[in-house]
Amino acid sequence: MCALHGLAIAALAAVALSPPVRLAAQGPAFLTGVVYDSTGFGALAGVKVSLAGSTASTLTDSTGRYRLEGLTIGRVQMRFEHSRLGLLLGDVVADVELRSDSTEFNLLVGAATASHGTMCGSDSVRGAPAAGFFGTVWLGGTDTILTGAEVAASWSDPAGQRRAVLGRADPQGVYRLCGVPAGVKVLVAARGAGRESPAQHLTLEPGEMATWDFVVGETAPAEAGGIAISGRVFVKGTDEPVPEAEVVLLQSGRKATTSRDGSFTLTTTETGKLVLVVRRIGFRPLYQEVVARVGQTTRTSYALEPSGARLPTINVHAPAARTWQHDFDERRARGFGTFLDEAALRRFEGRTLDGVVRVANNVTLRQTGYGQYSAYNRRNGGRVAGAPCPYSIVLDGQVMFASDGIAKRGIGPPPDLRTLVDIMSLKGIEIYDGPAQTPKEFARLGSNCGVIVLWTKSSK
Repeated sequence: MCALHGLAIAALAAVALSPPVRLAAQGPAFLTGVVYDSTGFGALAGVKVSLAGSTASTLTDSTGRYRLEGLTIGRVQMRFEHSRLGLLLGDVVADVELRSDSTEFNLLVGAATASHGTMCGSDSVRGAPAAGFFGTVWLGGTDTILTGAEVAASWSDPAGQRRAVLGRADPQGVYRLCGVPAGVKVLVAARGAGRESPAQHLTLEPGEMATWDFVVGETAPAEAGGIAISGRVFVKGTDEPVPEAEVVLLQSGRKATTSRDGSFTLTTTETGKLVLVVRRIGFRPLYQEVVARVGQTTRTSYALEPSGARLPTINVHAPAARTWQHDFDERRARGFGTFLDEAALRRFEGRTLDGVVRVANNVTLRQTGYGQYSAYNRRNGGRVAGAPCPYSIVLDGQVMFASDGIAKRGIGPPPDLRTLVDIMSLKGIEIYDGPAQTPKEFARLGSNCGVIVLWTKSSK
């Protein structure tokens, strides 16, 4: 069991041991939050969130969010249970002070958690530095986890003998592989459901616990008369691979994720002209047609262009003598809106922008495309004059999207917050819920539905 202290996790709440929660028959308070694992898994669905000394419990949804109702104001003790958390921390117990009718408690599992010592009990095996792997095993061409899949790593010892360690995926498809020698090239692969994943040759640092997801059976459909699409994703103008990019087949929603060398394989049952979208945070999405044929593997490559080079032409000008920080602090001192500075943003490392803007009370997310989420104002049910009410988006003083005002740029859906900008490239975020809150320098750009202002580290 892990109490909520130390480097393992960050949370937006008070931490101290206290008596169990008291439940009222019709209590006025409720507790909400999100559970997010920045070691590579992202938002954690299916986390059991319960209160000590009671039967009250709930599960996080597909976006990692949870909500517990019927509580009394005061201290409550929470327990978080999930196989992924179990690998990193064991069961997590934390105390939260309910100070109003609505309190938010976010559990953010930091990347610093993942080490061989914390996950396997020691940083060495038989006196030699050790490393390992953990992650999830998926069935190729689907979003289905593969329970019970075997994951094996093998290598040659100094005497030339072949050695191996074996792990197995739990009911959530999560595996842990300990005791891999550090600094030695190992061959690692997964198998299950009568299929195998592509084998990878990898070398780990001492104490490293690498996040590595496996997809088994990626090429089997083509071999059995089905269809496979494979290729490599790299940075445009270079030969640098783009790992962890998402490759999605728009017709069916089937998807794959690129490996460390930028390679992927995607299976389908559809033939003819298909459209793939390749996307990753920090790059412009790329759409491309491919022709798929029965019994064949279509091979191609994709060059992703880093985002941030192209900006709209409408500017917000500040006096030359004033700095960005001065204006940011001045607006924050007025007490209107939600502000996140660079220190606050570091708590969200590994998350995407859609998860960060939810700290503002009136922000709600709507799916505007496959895997795409945009920010809407939840006032009046998220609608103004009967129409959806999306936030305007301003990046470094440039209007990227506005559904009203002089800078109206509302053609098409609002920007996808999952791919718009990398959180770690930002030094500040301002969120205003409507015209009454929005400063004049942003109000004229369109603020009926609110404004989200993003400042990158390159802004002056």
